[in-house]
Amino acid sequence: MTSITKKTYIGFRAVLVAAAILAVGSSAAEAATLASGPLRIQDLQWFTCMAVNVHTGDVAAKVDVTIAGGGYGASASCPSLSPAGVCAADNQAGSANYRYCTITTTNRKAVRGTFCNNTTGVCIPVQ
Repeated sequence: MTSITKKTYIGFRAVLVAAAILAVGSSAAEAATLASGPLRIQDLQWFTCMAVNVHTGDVAAKVDVTIAGGGYGASASCPSLSPAGVCAADNQAGSANYRYCTITTTNRKAVRGTFCNNTTGVCIPVQ
C-alpha cells in the first residue's frame, strides 16, 4: 500500500467506525428513565413531579413519585405529550419521608423534569 492509499483506508475506516457508533448510540439513547435525588417532604406538605416536552413532536411520558422504603407517592401517565406540554404527578404527603421522582419517556432528549416541594419552594432536577 502506498502512503496515500493507507491514509485513505485509515480515514475511511475511521468514518465507518464513527458512523456505526452514532447509529447504535442514537437509537439506544432515545428511550430513557430520568430520576431525581431524594427530596424531603414533611407531613401534609404538597409535592409535584413534572415532565415537560421541549421537543417539536409528541412524546410519551410517565411520571412516578415513590417513597423511600417503599410506598406510593403519586403517578401520571401521558401517552401523547405535545410540544411544551407538561405531565405532572402531585399529592399531599401523609407522612414525613424522602421521596423520589422518576420519569420514563420515549425520547430522553425531548423531556426535562423537576421535582418540587410546593410548600417550601424547594425544587430539584430530574435527570
